[in-house]
Formats: sequence, C-alpha cells, structure tokens
Amino acid sequence: MPPIPSRISAMIRLSLIFLALFAFACSVDKPVLISKNQIQTLDGNNPYLEAHLKNGGMFAFARWDWTDSSRAIHGSGKLLDINRVTRFEGDTVIDMDSVAVFATNKRQIPPSVAVLGILTGASLAMTLMCISNPKACFGSCPTFYVGGEKEKPAAEGFSGSIAPSLEAMDWDPLGSVPGGESHFELEVRNEALETHAIRSLHLLAFPNKPGQTVLADAQGRFQRASWMRGPDECRAEEGDCREALAALDGEERSSLADSADLAARETLDFTVNEWPGGEAGVAIAARQSLLSTFLFYQMLSYMGSQAPAWFARLETQGPPPNGTPADYLGGIEVLQMNAEGIWQPVGEMREHGPLAVDRQVLGLGHLPAGKVHLRLRLAKGNWRLDQVALVKLEGNINPIRLEPRRVVNQGKPDGAALANLNNPEGYLLQMPGDSRKIAFDLPAHPKGWEVFLESRGYYWEWMREEWLKEENPELAARMVFDPAESLRDLAPRFKQTEAGMEKVFWSSRYAR
Repeated sequence: MPPIPSRISAMIRLSLIFLALFAFACSVDKPVLISKNQIQTLDGNNPYLEAHLKNGGMFAFARWDWTDSSRAIHGSGKLLDINRVTRFEGDTVIDMDSVAVFATNKRQIPPSVAVLGILTGASLAMTLMCISNPKACFGSCPTFYVGGEKEKPAAEGFSGSIAPSLEAMDWDPLGSVPGGESHFELEVRNEALETHAIRSLHLLAFPNKPGQTVLADAQGRFQRASWMRGPDECRAEEGDCREALAALDGEERSSLADSADLAARETLDFTVNEWPGGEAGVAIAARQSLLSTFLFYQMLSYMGSQAPAWFARLETQGPPPNGTPADYLGGIEVLQMNAEGIWQPVGEMREHGPLAVDRQVLGLGHLPAGKVHLRLRLAKGNWRLDQVALVKLEGNINPIRLEPRRVVNQGKPDGAALANLNNPEGYLLQMPGDSRKIAFDLPAHPKGWEVFLESRGYYWEWMREEWLKEENPELAARMVFDPAESLRDLAPRFKQTEAGMEKVFWSSRYAR
C-alpha cells in the first residue's frame, strides 16, 4: 500500500463525517443506529432522526412522521449528498426502500437490547462476540476474495482511508493467472459496520517468465525480480526465525505486545550468505495485528458522544504536536549493516490493516556479491510477518490496466455499479452485508501472468453503542496530546484481551 496517514492520526480529520452522521443526536443524547426494519422502535415524540440512504446521501429530519401503510417517512429537514453538502432544505417524502439505516438519539426499546442485535442481518453470534470484546469487532475496509475462496481475503483495499479527505490508491498482489482463463473474477464485500465508497477498481496485468516475480513498492511502482532468497540465518527474541520467514505460505511469525509499553520495540536480524551482486531489494510480506484496531476503537470510545466536538477542535488546530499513537507504534523499519559494521536505516514498510497479507519491496541500491546483513525493527505485537527475502531487481515494468467489464449483485447484472466504477467521478457504495462479483476480461494467452488489484476510495466507520459506554474526556485528551503515555497506560488493558482478539475479530464479520 502507499504511505498514507494512519487510522489513528486520521481521526483528527473526521469532524465533518461525525457531525454529518450524528448532527442532531450528539447534541441531545448518545447516537444509536437503527435498522429500517425496526422503525417501530423509534420514539415518535423525538423530532431528531437521520435517514442514511443507499446512494450515500443523508436526510437530517427536524420533524418526521411514519405510517406502516405508506412505507415512507414524511417530514422536513435537509438533504445532504455523499460529501455532506446540503442539496435541499424543506418538506420531503423518503421511501423506505431507499434507506440503508437510521441514526437517532431515542428509542422505545429497552436499553439492554444491543444496537448490533437489531441491525438488519446481524447474527446473534456476531452480536455476542462484539459485546464480549467491543475493541475486537471486525472492521478495516473492503475485503476482496478470488478463486472461490470464502473465508480468507486475498486483499483489503485502502484500509487507511477512513474519510473522504483521505481517499487513496492501494495496490495488492493477487497471484498468477491459471491457463485457459479468458476473464478474472473477484468478489468485493463489506463485512463490517462501515460504509464503503469505492471510486475505482482496476486489474493490473504483467506478462512474466518462469523464475521471475513482480513486486510493488509503497508508491505503486512495479519491478521484476529474478532472484529471491529467504534468510540463511535469522535471529529473533524467540530464537531461530528462518522457517517462518522463508516462504509466502501463510505461516506467520508474530510476537506478543509488551505488557508495560505498547510502543516497545523488538529486532529481527537475518543474513543472506550468497548474494550474487546487483540491484538489491528486500521484500516484506506482512499484515498488522489487532493492536492498531484496538487503539483506533479505544480512541472512539473515550471520545464517545463528544467525538464531533473533539474532531472539530482538532481540525481547526491541526495535528497533535507530539504525534499520534500510530506514529509511536511505527512501521517495519529496515536497517542494513555497512562495511564498518554499523546499522544504517534504509526504509520503512507502513502497511495498514489486519485482514490480508500484502508484500512490498524496499530498494537497497547496488550491493556487491557476498554476505548481506539486514535488521527489522518493529513494535512488539504489532505485526504478523509471513516472508522476508532479499531480491534482485531487474528494473521497472508497466502494467496492462484492465477495467471492470461485468458486475453481478445477488446473481443479477448490476449496470449501475459497473457505471459507477468506470466513471472517474462516481462511487460504488457498499453498505454492511453488501457483496458484488466483478469480472475483468484478460488479454490473450494470459497463463502465468501476474495480476495486482488497484483500488481507490475511502470508508466511514460506524459508531457502536458499546464504545460509547467508556466516554472519558480526560483519557481522550491523553491519547491525542500524550500518545506515548497512553501507550503505556493501555498496555495492561490490551494484554488482558490480546490472546482472544483474533477469534472474536474473525467471528464477528457482518453478513446478511
């Protein structure tokens, strides 16, 4: 992925999103999300209601009325578009079929009933999982599946783009094309309580030769590699780490976070004995653990119903002067030992997201033949490493860019979705539970070609009611203005849930 602002540092730029999502509710009471099929639970005496529409727009009611026979909401207020620009103000009628979800500040149902339990299609298992550990609920970004795989995502798109202003491009390897195929199909899902706005999807195809592979760097530049070697020697805190890092095989090397400071570092030293000489790079295949997810959700929890005020103030005053928790966690720093035996930094991998392994290459320049000593330095418990390898780079290569040709939604062609994906100014909106299959026509004789997914867009995280129970302005201020201290304060709390977070996370995917 390209270097983009982290999920936590990006929080300071979300004021408009939260003000739009909960403009009325936050000023009166804690906001809650209500399925359109549960509209009878709304308090009819409460004038504040927001209808979030399937097209990404939102109507903020100042007064409203509903009857079951009409299947429509009548009232007056403001219509805002996907970018939360006011398009209309006055009386309106909103058809229920155009509504994705409601946000309000008062319900008639008992407070013991969890909001997650009444969202359309939310399973009981998902609800109970999220309530048991709200900081481990599934979320991150759009998930992509290929080859009939149903459980393990092949890629996740633009996982650091949590607001329109942070819209970014992302590149993810999808492997090689098998023989006899004339098209390539992938499935994109929204498996979290989020709204995904996908501006574009392209398949990038690279003709390749046996013994070669294509690698991308953080800026989306592609290079061929003709030689790849895992570590001949590898030492970490647990001892020999060669086997776990030798191949891109799903066997990940990970560690546990420090119990006193979540920013505490660890190092992995590895050596390649017989480098042939030439233009070198180090290829790292990794994904984040759930540590950053925990911190992101914890910040939301502490800000609580006052999140709009926090974000508005931060938006006008600029980034925190001391950095963010994500800045202190950092990425995967790569160092190389020079001829004098001194470790020198050469770059850093800043991948975002815990869902799918991504592989990036960092250039090392021209290295003479012989032994090469490299070191990785990273926050304990923050990364899952699948492969680390020294590679020989053969120069830049340009892809063949393929546009989507067909989109299928629930077994039927979706022409509107296809038009949005191929319109530079359009967006494909995916609500929780949405899933579409997207097909690309391949060039002639594509056997052995490597393909990457290029995705661009952003997404909005939905507030969960369980998070709002921990509202604490003092602790929110500490996370914003003293992240180093917060990472020490939160270490014992994270350690209490660290062991079980993966199970909860993957068990709480949203599906209709």
